[in-house]
Amino acid sequence: MIIIKENTFRFESIDIVNLIDKINPYCEKLFPNWNNINTDKIKELQLNTEKYMYIYDLNINSFESMDAKLALNERPLLLEYGYFNGNVMYCPAWPENKNEPYVIKFGFQLDFLRSLKKVVISNDLSGIISIDDFKNFYTEKERLSLTISRNRLENALMHELTHWLDNSIHNEALRKNLSIRRLKSPIELNAQIHAIKIIKQRLINTWDNLTIFDLIAYDSSLKDTYHCWSDIDKKQAVDFVKRLMKQMEREGLLGKKMNFIPNNDMILLKEENAYYDSCNFSIKEYL
Repeated sequence: MIIIKENTFRFESIDIVNLIDKINPYCEKLFPNWNNINTDKIKELQLNTEKYMYIYDLNINSFESMDAKLALNERPLLLEYGYFNGNVMYCPAWPENKNEPYVIKFGFQLDFLRSLKKVVISNDLSGIISIDDFKNFYTEKERLSLTISRNRLENALMHELTHWLDNSIHNEALRKNLSIRRLKSPIELNAQIHAIKIIKQRLINTWDNLTIFDLIAYDSSLKDTYHCWSDIDKKQAVDFVKRLMKQMEREGLLGKKMNFIPNNDMILLKEENAYYDSCNFSIKEYL
């Protein structure tokens, strides 16, 4: 029997900040201050590979957070930053050898970088251009803002670290549950809840003014999950939101305006051809 704790892990946001700080210089070579695009660096990228380009490996030796320290005793952790084919961030299969590290790959999608390079070359762009100005040449404007974001990396890293904590502290067999019924898995919901914890810290001054759809639109994992369910059945999407709200209430995370589901979800679906990371897999595999 698999048991999932009601309460979240003891994991501090400072650990996320410290990890992103280590790879931030590599990110800002392409995206200075996270609000610009260095078109010259984009043009230099060799993106012919079909699978991945490793940029930086980070072996984790210590954490400030108590539960992360416990998890490190059970299984080492390796972060691989780079450019990947498929989801921007994912966890590979759990290694059989417990001396082998659990690997989290994260960074930017090759497909996204190729689209930037194509726009840069076709419009003969050069130098550093603000993201707002680049939107004049780039059709998927929402994708641009969502992807070039340090907050996105922090949210996604917290999400995947939660899977590592679940596997390390609770039960290694949890990974089987995750692979079978990903979108409805309590483990996937748990990872999203942990990401919401750091989002709340970031938006604490406006938290009670946000609706549940404002929150979902803010985080790529939440938005992608909603969008994937909407592609199948709107009722399934609403059920996902209900499960999310119920868990948020248990964890004390619901803002004052998050206790109902708005009638209009256009804030989540406003770009018909927008790009959604988590829809790169066939959802039928997880039903």
